[in-house]
Parts: sequence; C-alpha cells; structure tokens
Amino acid sequence: ANKAEGARFEEIRQSVARLKSDNEKIDMLIQVAGDTQKSNPKLAIQLLEEAKQLTSRRAANYDHFEQQLKVAHALAPVDPARSFEVLDPGIGQLNELLAAAAVLSGFEMNMFRDGEMAIQSGNGLTSMVNRYGQELALLARSDFERSETLAGRFQLPEPRIMTRLSIVQGLLGVKPGGPTRSV
Repeated sequence: ANKAEGARFEEIRQSVARLKSDNEKIDMLIQVAGDTQKSNPKLAIQLLEEAKQLTSRRAANYDHFEQQLKVAHALAPVDPARSFEVLDPGIGQLNELLAAAAVLSGFEMNMFRDGEMAIQSGNGLTSMVNRYGQELALLARSDFERSETLAGRFQLPEPRIMTRLSIVQGLLGVKPGGPTRSV
C-alpha cells in the first residue's frame, strides 16, 4: 500500500493478481485505493473499478454479496454513480431469492408468515436486505432520488419498507435498530 504512491497502475494490478482469492484481491484493491484516494484520486478510482470488475458476476452466496457491498461502500465517497451500479444487480438477484424463499416457505425455510416476510427473522436474506438498505442510506446523502429508486426496485413490500426506513434513518443520523425517541 505504501508503494502505491509512486507505483504504476499496472504494477499494482500484477501484485493483486498474485493473491489467491477474490476476497484478498478486493480487500487489497480497496485498501490501496483508500490509501491513495487523497493524493491520487484517479488511481483510487482505477483500483476500485478493478475491484468492481471482480464483483460484477452474479452472486453465488452471501460472501459474494458482501464483496459487492464492500466495493459499493468504497466507491460511495469517490464515485457514487458507480456505487449505485454495483448495488443495482444485487437488488434484482435478491428479488429472485426472496421470491424463491416465498415459494419454499413452510418446506425448507420459514421466512414468511401468512404471506408476509418476517422482518426480524435473523436469516441471511433479511440480513442482506438490511445491508443493502444501509448502503443506500449512505448514498442517499449524495443522491436521494437514486437511492429511493433502487429501494423501490424491491418487489416485495417488506424489503422496500425496510430499505426506505434505513434511508430515512441514515439521513436523520439514527443508527439502524437503535432506540427511537418519542416526539
């Protein structure tokens, strides 16, 4: 990371290519981008674009979703538009998974009760919807309309409400799940 200041982009890419897992590559790209963000913003954006490319495939598990969220989070302060681009396909895939969970409800999983998604069920899907809401809340500070549009892309009402609530809480400075005050 310290060498990134004087190193060329290609040298950094070669260093990253030697790492074994995508998680390691993404973490290194994000770290070096963060270290160079102030002194060389152009290099930071290039590095984050490389990380974005590593996460552009369809998520095969929750770790892949987390990778996408890490990259979106790192992109948010330097290029919010690209951050939204990372989150958008994930929302579509989460819609597919939520629809499948609704079909399987009562068989393999019990995420839905009386046709409604349990908001506090503590499963991976609900947690992932919450994580997307948190990222959209951060992005809402720079582009509220786009955050609201992406929140509206959730097909089921419960994830839409959860995500919009996260956005409002983020704009008001309330920690998600924190205590609320009576007015």
